[in-house]
Amino acid sequence: MHCQPEIDDWLTAIIECRQALLNTCRYRFEAHPGPGSHSGWSGTGEGTATPEQDATGTVVRLYETGTFIDNAGHQSITRNVFRFTHAAERISLHHERRGPLHPVWLFDLVADPLNARRLVTDTPHLCGDDRYSAALTLQRGNMQLDWHIQGPRKNEYLRYYYRTA
Repeated sequence: MHCQPEIDDWLTAIIECRQALLNTCRYRFEAHPGPGSHSGWSGTGEGTATPEQDATGTVVRLYETGTFIDNAGHQSITRNVFRFTHAAERISLHHERRGPLHPVWLFDLVADPLNARRLVTDTPHLCGDDRYSAALTLQRGNMQLDWHIQGPRKNEYLRYYYRTA
C-alpha cells in the first residue's frame, strides 16, 4: 500500500527547490530523440548556472552559459535564462529568451501526489502542435529536471542535472 504525502511534504519540496536553485552553480544536460522524432537533436551540454533572486524573494532567475556537443561532435555555445517564480503550492517556469519584460511561460510545477521529493507539470505548455511537460526531482540538495517535448515531428527527452555549491 502506498501512502500519499502530506501537504506539508509538498510545501517542503517547493521550499527545498527554491533553496537548491539559490545554491546552483553548475548544470549538465542530455538530449535524446525518441521514436518518431525528426529533429535528430542528441548530445550533451554543460556549463555554469548563476542564480539571482529578485527583491521580492519569490523569483529566482537561473542564468546558464555553456556548451552543447551533439553526437557528431559539433560544439555550440548555449545561453539560457530560466525564471522560477515560487508561490505557495507551485513553481511557475518561464524562459526569458525575449528578455525579462517578455518571458515565455513554459509550465507550472506542482507537488507529485505520489512522491514528496518531486514536482510535476500541472498543465503541459502548448507551442503550436508541440506539448512541453517536465518533472523536477530533488536529490540531496541537487535537482534533476526531466523534460519531454512531443509533437507531430518531435519526441524529445531532455534531462538536466543542477548541482549546488
